[in-house]
Amino acid sequence: MVVATCMLNGGTEIFVLDPPPDTPHDDHPEGEPSERVSERTGKRSWRIRSPEAFHERTVIAEESNLLKWAGQYQTTAVRDRRLERIQPELIAMPNAPLEARRTNVGTFRGIEEPVFPKLGARNLRVFTGVEEDLLESLMQERPHGETGARRVEQLGRQERQPPDHLPANMSVSRSGSCMIIEGL
Repeated sequence: MVVATCMLNGGTEIFVLDPPPDTPHDDHPEGEPSERVSERTGKRSWRIRSPEAFHERTVIAEESNLLKWAGQYQTTAVRDRRLERIQPELIAMPNAPLEARRTNVGTFRGIEEPVFPKLGARNLRVFTGVEEDLLESLMQERPHGETGARRVEQLGRQERQPPDHLPANMSVSRSGSCMIIEGL
C-alpha cells in the first residue's frame, strides 16, 4: 500500500494506493471456516476471514491510539491485551494526570510535555489531547463483543472545525484528537 499526504491551505488530502494482489488466483475459498481474523494471501495482500472480528479489532485499535494520545497508558494496556498486542513499556507506565485545554473547537483533555527543555528561553510545550466527552467514554471499558458502540463520529467533527478557524499552533483531527504547540 502506498500513502501520500498533500497539505493544502484549506485542509489535508491523503491518497492511498492499494496495489493488486501478487497473483490473480486466490486458492483460499470464500466461506472456509477459520478462527483467524485475517490471513496473508500474497506478498502484499490479505484476506479478512471474519469481517465482524476485524471491525471489532479496528475499533479497539482506534480507541487504544486515542487513549495513548491523551497519556492514558494503563487504560490503553487493557485495550491492547484484547488485541494481543502487549507493549511491556506501556504496561509499566501509569495513566498521566490529565490537563484540560478549552479551544474554539471544544475542550480537550490530555497531557503537556516540554519540547527541547535544555534550550530553556522559549519554554516550548506540546499538548496532545482528546475531546473531553470522547475521552470520558473511552476511559470506560466497554463489554467484550460490543463492537463500535463509541466509534469515532468523524463527519460531525469535520463540520465543527473548519481549518480556517484554527490557530496556526493547533491541529485538530477528525478522530477527536488535537495537538497544540505552546510557548511560541
